Amino acid sequence: YCLLTGQGHTAYLQITSIDPNASDTVDAHVIVWNTTGQAGTAAPFTGPAFVIWWRGPISISDLGNGIDFDSRPPASGSNNLEYDGTFLFSNDLLQIAAWTKSFMPSRDQCNVWVQTHPGNQVLSETGTGYCLLTGQGHTAYLQITSINPDVAGGTVHARAIVWRP
Repeated sequence: YCLLTGQGHTAYLQITSIDPNASDTVDAHVIVWNTTGQAGTAAPFTGPAFVIWWRGPISISDLGNGIDFDSRPPASGSNNLEYDGTFLFSNDLLQIAAWTKSFMPSRDQCNVWVQTHPGNQVLSETGTGYCLLTGQGHTAYLQITSINPDVAGGTVHARAIVWRP
């Protein structure tokens, strides 16, 4: 692939492998030219600094045990995010903060946000996004797509993305 960066550099990216066990992870060789056309050294490049560990839909119900985002895929475990029909809540090992911006955050934005706005309980609202920091250091973002009060004492449905620590 040939790319043009936001700073005006041209880059050549050759994918050397795709890991089927690590979602969104590729190994590649890359050459980047400076803006005067001089090539830098070719160096192996392995994806972004923080790769996606898991992404997909989740559901958390009031009658369930919650979801542990340190599991892949997220499932009931020891550091669960739970739902009580109104609030998303957790124990002290999992931090959660409502994301107040109108765009989906990057891994770094979400990580900084949850560390500077930590909490263990937030009001759940359809359309709202939340940043999480797990006990094992995973940063996660979830956005509630719907809330069904008639299923299992109340169920939150969301899209989630979990980044590696």
